Amino acid sequence: MSANDEYVPGCQNVFVVLQVSLKNNLNIADHLRLGEALQPLRGEGILIVGSGSSTHRSGISADDSHSRRFMSWFHDTLTNKTYSPHKRKQLLLESHHEPTFSSAHQRIEHYLPSVVASAAVGYQPGTVLYEESGMSHIKFD
Repeated sequence: MSANDEYVPGCQNVFVVLQVSLKNNLNIADHLRLGEALQPLRGEGILIVGSGSSTHRSGISADDSHSRRFMSWFHDTLTNKTYSPHKRKQLLLESHHEPTFSSAHQRIEHYLPSVVASAAVGYQPGTVLYEESGMSHIKFD
């Protein structure tokens, strides 16, 4: 079956959802490969959603400057149209070296879905659709 096949007789608006879990090792390179493996699905009209958090740190002070600095780096990495796909992949591979990374994340699993989504679109630039205090929505065409 393809994405355009009718799954329920007479019903045109059916969405099939498949959840993909993160790997236990939480390795960025492994999750980039997972996203790369999903790339062919885009050509079949399948929507890929990466639902995570660009920052996540609980129990810290009201000073969220680390989150703002990381979000700025993250948005630049995912949306800068001057970056080649190769450069964007390299930045994502090395994101844990970004100085504000560890202060913006207690654990990496909140960050990895966005990494997978970027890889799934071939590291093409995205567009920030919404941003508010540590939360943002980025669309990839």
